[in-house]
Amino acid sequence: MQTGAYSATQTVEQRPSPTLQRTSTPGIYKRGRRYYVVYRDPAGRQRKKSQATLADARAFKAAVASAISRGDYLPNPKLSFDDYARQWITGYGGRTARGLRPRTRRSYLLALGLDRDGNPTGAGAVAYFGRRQLVSIRPPDIREYGEWLADQGLARNTIRVTLAPIKAMFACAYEDGLLRDNPAARLRMGPKALTAPLKDTHALTEAELRRVLDEIPPAYQLAIDMLADTGLRIGELLALRKRDIDVEQRLVDVTQSIVDGDRGVPKTTSSARCVAFSPELAARLSARLTVLDNDERVFVRSNGRPFDRSRLYHVVREAGERAGIEWAVGLHTLRHTFATLLFRHGVPKEQIRTALGHRSWEFTARVYLHDNTIPSVGALGFVSS
Repeated sequence: MQTGAYSATQTVEQRPSPTLQRTSTPGIYKRGRRYYVVYRDPAGRQRKKSQATLADARAFKAAVASAISRGDYLPNPKLSFDDYARQWITGYGGRTARGLRPRTRRSYLLALGLDRDGNPTGAGAVAYFGRRQLVSIRPPDIREYGEWLADQGLARNTIRVTLAPIKAMFACAYEDGLLRDNPAARLRMGPKALTAPLKDTHALTEAELRRVLDEIPPAYQLAIDMLADTGLRIGELLALRKRDIDVEQRLVDVTQSIVDGDRGVPKTTSSARCVAFSPELAARLSARLTVLDNDERVFVRSNGRPFDRSRLYHVVREAGERAGIEWAVGLHTLRHTFATLLFRHGVPKEQIRTALGHRSWEFTARVYLHDNTIPSVGALGFVSS
C-alpha cells in the first residue's frame, strides 16, 4: 500500500518538464517567457543560450554565426577571472613532463589568493581581478597588477614568482579556446616592477658564522651545523635518513626533500646530488648515526618527533641576535654563506654550482655570492675551529 508521501513523490517525478517550442526563426526556441538559441560550436558540441526577448535571441544567433565564420568564437565570454582561476588550478598539471609539484601548486594557490580548497582568501590576483571577465583582461591590466605588487613593497623576484601562475593560467585559457589571444604572452613589465629592489640577502663572514653557530642551543646544533657545512636547503636536511649519509666518504646523498610535511623529490632535477662535508662534522654525525636504523630520519627532536621548520628558523634568528649581527639571520643565510665562502676560498665555480644543486653558474653567482665576506686562509670545514 502506497503512502501519501510516496504518491506525491511519484506525481512530481512523472510530471513532464517544459519542452522547447519552435519559433519562426530556425535555431531559436521558446520556453515560458525565455528564448533559447540552440547551435553547434566549432568543435561540433551542441550549445544552448537563453535570452530575454526574441530580438535578443536573433541578435545573439547572428553574432555567434559571425564569430564562428571568422574563427574567433568564444564559448564563454562572460567567464570571470576568479571562476576560471578556481577551475584551472584544480585540474592544472603543469606545462612540462615533470608535472606540477605539490609545493609549486601551493605557491600558485597563494599567489592567486586561494586556500587549499580553492576558496578565495581575500588576497592575491583573485582579489585584484575578481569578477572581471577573463576576455576583458589585456596586457596593460596585467602590467598594472605588477606595478601594484611593486607598490605593496614586493621584491623584484617575488613579483616574478607571483605573476607566474597568472601567465600559466592565461596560456591554458588561450589554448582551450576561451580567449582570442593570450594577454600574458611576451608581457613586458612596467618600470616599478622592473626596478623593484632585489630581496635583501646577506652572507656572513667566517667570524660572524662562528659567532652565530656558537649561540645555537645544543639540541639544534648538529642540524644547524650541517646546514652551514653543506649548504643544503632546510627541506633537504629534514628529509635525510641514515642511509643517505656516508660518513667514511664524507658524502650526503640528496634525493628527497620535505616541504610542509610532504616528502617528495628535490626542488629541481639539478637538486638531486652528492655533497661533501668536513671531517669535523663527520665525527659528530657518526656518533648520531650509530643509534639509528637505515630508514630513520637523522634530524629529529629528542622525543623522536620531526624538527619544525619554523622553530629552526627562530633558533637561527635568535642566535644571530645574540651574536650581535645587525641584520636578520635566517636559515637560508647559511646557504648564501656556504656559497660565498666557497667562492672566496677559490673553490671552482662548477663545484659550487653542483654543491648547491643549481642548473647554471650564472644563477648561483647572481643570487648567492655576496661581497661582504672577508677571505681567509684555511680548510673548508667552516663549522669547526
